[in-house]
Amino acid sequence: MNPALAPASRNQWVKDINELLKPMAREEGAVVADVHAAFLKQQDLPSLFSDDVHLNQAGYAVIAQAFLDAIVHGESPPGTLAWPALTPLGSR
Repeated sequence: MNPALAPASRNQWVKDINELLKPMAREEGAVVADVHAAFLKQQDLPSLFSDDVHLNQAGYAVIAQAFLDAIVHGESPPGTLAWPALTPLGSR
């Protein structure tokens, strides 16, 4: 949902959950792409949505940039992957 139209309590909840996830991600050697923060940095939020909920191409570009920034500039410990290695299905 467009953060500009969401109730302040919803935006605060998303921010609070993201702050809880970041230390857990660091412990696992993962990186969090804070898409919510990326949207809040945008000058014109309505221009990123085709309606009150659904993104348009420009909105998806914000998400892609947030993921790229997290991967390239993330805080994962040196020598670790930005995501956990996959385990083959037959070996679980």
